[in-house]
Amino acid sequence: TAVSGDDAVYTGSEIDLVTAPTAALPEGYEIQYSKDNGNTWTNTIPKETNVGTYIVNVKYVSNNRGDITIDPISVTINPVDKAALTKLIGEANTFITGLTGDNAESYSLLKTALENTLTPAQNVANKDNATKSEVSDAVTALNTALDLADRLPYEEYAAKEKLYQQSKELDDLFHVDSPLENYAKMIKDIEEIVKGADSLWVSLK
Repeated sequence: TAVSGDDAVYTGSEIDLVTAPTAALPEGYEIQYSKDNGNTWTNTIPKETNVGTYIVNVKYVSNNRGDITIDPISVTINPVDKAALTKLIGEANTFITGLTGDNAESYSLLKTALENTLTPAQNVANKDNATKSEVSDAVTALNTALDLADRLPYEEYAAKEKLYQQSKELDDLFHVDSPLENYAKMIKDIEEIVKGADSLWVSLK
């Protein structure tokens, strides 16, 4: 019987083209296989590595009786299905394209992280002989990156909101005006102020 399903998908390694019969052979017979249209025969199940369609000839051989020939078996080793990977690449590109406008600077690290995951995933998608494990690893990496990306803006916003409130407290302490519209430009300064808040409080005592 020809291999099929996941057993017939390119892996980069040799794949058995057929499965051994599960039923007992006729008494006094052994099974032989040929990949070259019957020019040479072997008792070993034939293998192939590359994507393609192969013809396996099979016969039952006996020293005392005539050979029993079975219809040739057509076997196809299929390329890896990249549909899920292609879909994720599209989602990642869309996400990256959306990191513009007022949030562009804030999301620069997120954009870089996504691009660093997207580039090798795209290389796998473009690879004609990509293996199942390569595609699976790329899908896992992109899924993880997009999941984090989906959550990060909210986590980042919450963190910056906290910084903003802390900055307001410091502003009140030092009687400095910090309009909300200038918040984005203040973030780095605020972070430094918050990091040094303890020493500032100490210096005021």
